[in-house]
Amino acid sequence: MRLEYVITQSFLQIIVAQLTHSGFASEKWIGSKQNEAVFNKFEKRSMLANGQNNGDEDHSMERKIAHAHTRLLNQIKTAALPFQRPILNLHTPTEIHVRAALYQIFDLDQRNNIPTISGYFHVWWIDPSLRWNASEFNNITRTFIPSKWFWKPELYLYHSIQGRILDYAPDAVAEINISGRLRLFIPITARVLCSRNIKYFPFDMQNCTFACGSWSYQYEYVSLIVDQREVFLDDFYDSQEWLLENATVHNGTVNYIEHESFSTIYMNLILRRQSFYYVFNFVFPTTLVSLVAVIGFHSPINATGRHESKFRLGIMTLLSMSVMLLMLIDELKFALESIPEQKGSFYDVPLLAVFHMIQMLIISVATCTSSIFVYLEKYALRNQYIEAIPWWLRFLSAKRLFCCYVPKKFRIGGGEDIKRNHDVTTRFVGSTSDSFTFRDIIPVEVNVMECHQETAISEAVTDAPPPINTQRIELLVNLMRELLQMKEEAQRKHCLPTYWKRVIRRLENISLATYFFLIITNVAMFMCHELWY
Repeated sequence: MRLEYVITQSFLQIIVAQLTHSGFASEKWIGSKQNEAVFNKFEKRSMLANGQNNGDEDHSMERKIAHAHTRLLNQIKTAALPFQRPILNLHTPTEIHVRAALYQIFDLDQRNNIPTISGYFHVWWIDPSLRWNASEFNNITRTFIPSKWFWKPELYLYHSIQGRILDYAPDAVAEINISGRLRLFIPITARVLCSRNIKYFPFDMQNCTFACGSWSYQYEYVSLIVDQREVFLDDFYDSQEWLLENATVHNGTVNYIEHESFSTIYMNLILRRQSFYYVFNFVFPTTLVSLVAVIGFHSPINATGRHESKFRLGIMTLLSMSVMLLMLIDELKFALESIPEQKGSFYDVPLLAVFHMIQMLIISVATCTSSIFVYLEKYALRNQYIEAIPWWLRFLSAKRLFCCYVPKKFRIGGGEDIKRNHDVTTRFVGSTSDSFTFRDIIPVEVNVMECHQETAISEAVTDAPPPINTQRIELLVNLMRELLQMKEEAQRKHCLPTYWKRVIRRLENISLATYFFLIITNVAMFMCHELWY
């Protein structure tokens, strides 16, 4: 470029000298204009030339890199053996390094003991045949190649009914570096068998273990190594029923027949059930129904204080609790753990079933207790004297019980009985039609003409009746007394004496407090099951 500029300047100087010598223009003007034009033109050509050269250099560099990458891929494709284990020595095991990540636990089928999980494995291993020298390929240190070019580890999810073999997508790619380190992400979505125990249902925690390993290669050929024990959970979503408490991965071996060992990876998931649903929709209504039923058993149904229709209330309560039990049929039907030596035993009866059966037992006993009170009340009506109270219940008829105040109207001393008042003497006086005297106050003959006259009433009409006989008054009084006595006798037959009421009322209070204590204790034992169950 510098030489071209010099030649152009020399040629222009010759032209300027000829024009000046001929007299067409002054030397100063021609030199200035021509130099400016030539310089501008030269600058433009120089800029275009420099840009073209830079573009050519970049394009040539890109072509050089692309050519190096193509050569590298061709070399890797030629050296890769998709059906041969990547080893230099036949007796050297291929070490597969594994990390695990989990997305979600979709469902835990409690009837079939099958949870559904979704996640992926991050695996890497060394393939010595796929190494290269970076200086020979324009300093390329890593690249990506299709997964169908190279050998991949055989990972099989044991005890799985769906998604047993981890899927390698045909269009998946793997990362490889200059040391032959292949890195691959393997997605998993599988349904795996998981033994469970719902002894503490609904506060149970399930420990599900998933085993994953090679199906064909023994431990001497393929070795699975866990790089990180903790499962990656940054992208994990909890389900509505289960909470993931812990997730770990560890190595292990599985021994089969003929003493063959296979390298295995175990993923342990600890799941805790969210118990609020069962407590709010089952435990709370059952407890409320039990409390209402117990109160109904120990309260008078009608205004007279009589205990009636208590069996009907108990049966209706038991039926309602049986309907609530239908909510848990699917949960409790397969309650025992899938361990042969525990099948058919009562060791793993679910906690919620124990709670419900205790509640039903309390209601059943309360119904029987109510029938005892009905029988005791009928017995008291037939035997109203205080000596009829059983000796082991007579302490309940005391004026004071356990230093408690008893109102005066309920106090009746020992040996005191209701006695009939015999001081009132009565006399029966018989009466006949002869003992009455009749007097005619209406005249036999009535003169119509005299009725129109203003005359005074005759003495026969105005005479007062004779005084009432004293015997008649006494007769009416005696009849009223007999009626009152008959009414009192009838009421006495249907009304308990005060001491019997005191005994029955105190028995009912003791029974009510006892059943309240049993129900509250049952709920407390259910909520604090770890102390005893």
